[in-house]
Amino acid sequence: METPVIGITQPEIDMAALCTVMSEASPVPVAAVAGAGSIIRYVNPAFCALAGQSSDKLLGRAFSDAVPAGYDCLALLDRVYRTAQAEAHIGGGDGSPHPLYWSYAMWPAVTAAGENLGIIIQVTESTAAHETSAALNQALIIGSVRQHRLTEKAEALNVQLHAEIVDRKRAEEELLRASQELEQFTYAVTHDLNEPLRTVTAYTQLLARRLGAQLNPDEQVFMDYIIAGSRRMGDLIKDLLFHAQVGNAAGSALLPLDCGVAAQAAIVNLKGSIQECQAVITVDELPRVEGDFSQLVQLFQNLIGNGLKYRKARAIPEIHIAAERQGSRWLISVRDNGIGINPEYAEQIFGVFKRLHGSQYSGTGIGLAICKRVVERHGGRIWVVSEEGLGATFFFTLAACADGD
Repeated sequence: METPVIGITQPEIDMAALCTVMSEASPVPVAAVAGAGSIIRYVNPAFCALAGQSSDKLLGRAFSDAVPAGYDCLALLDRVYRTAQAEAHIGGGDGSPHPLYWSYAMWPAVTAAGENLGIIIQVTESTAAHETSAALNQALIIGSVRQHRLTEKAEALNVQLHAEIVDRKRAEEELLRASQELEQFTYAVTHDLNEPLRTVTAYTQLLARRLGAQLNPDEQVFMDYIIAGSRRMGDLIKDLLFHAQVGNAAGSALLPLDCGVAAQAAIVNLKGSIQECQAVITVDELPRVEGDFSQLVQLFQNLIGNGLKYRKARAIPEIHIAAERQGSRWLISVRDNGIGINPEYAEQIFGVFKRLHGSQYSGTGIGLAICKRVVERHGGRIWVVSEEGLGATFFFTLAACADGD
């Protein structure tokens, strides 16, 4: 480093007088010391602020009194004084009891004859910058490590999630394929069973007519059992066939239709049962929806039929059908005044072959399962609100027509 030299033409000049030419307004802490003992001869306001002492307390004292013990700057001062070569000291040592890190730039002040009068010291407090930089570096390192760990963890989770998605998709595809195969099998079996069952029923009835009075009472009972069982088996096959057909039609398009027309068609199909029990059926104005007409007829027919079947003794069945708009869907209700359902079985009744009353009431145990299948095929859901003895209200949702009707 090239040594800057401040030339003094008059050896007797006072160091303090030399320093007065320096700017008192300088933000850089500056001090001037003289002699082997590095006695302070001048300090500017910035140095006083850095040292935390007034100039009155600093002037005339050894520089070592203003500098915390353990700093290498004192040895540096001695070396600059002896060699008259400018040097710099950057930062305080780790473990210093002083909380500050000071940096020093020291220049010898010499006469024209080369006599060393003293040293001018520029001091920089690097505490804030050093600590902030260290904290930032540490935070960056820690953040980088954490980010790396989080990235690794995220990548591992992504791999695991992808594997789970692939497995789930494969399982869903296998389940769908198995379901479709089961539906096709059910459809084929129920369809093929119809013909032999019709044969059994027809010949049993023919045999009963031909034998007529020749049958004793027990034989007549047996014959009645065969005919009744055949009819019930026929109803069961018919319902299973329809249940399978709903699944097979899942990919077909749903078309705009009048829900009221479907409900009236169901009422016509149940005309005999309605007249038999003198039921009162009331229907509010029903909306247009996106649906499959034959399946919605079956839906209304099963729900109305439930109200007719599970009526109270010696009571006239009353069934009311209503609709309410809910955003892009219609909520349709079928309310009856029948025997009701224990809320405990509100979900169970929609299962295949789920019958709450055994042989007390006729039926196959598939009717409400068909209702659930139809509604789900239409993208809606079905549920019941009921209490024993207080009737039941079945609710189901259907998509409104795209044209807004």
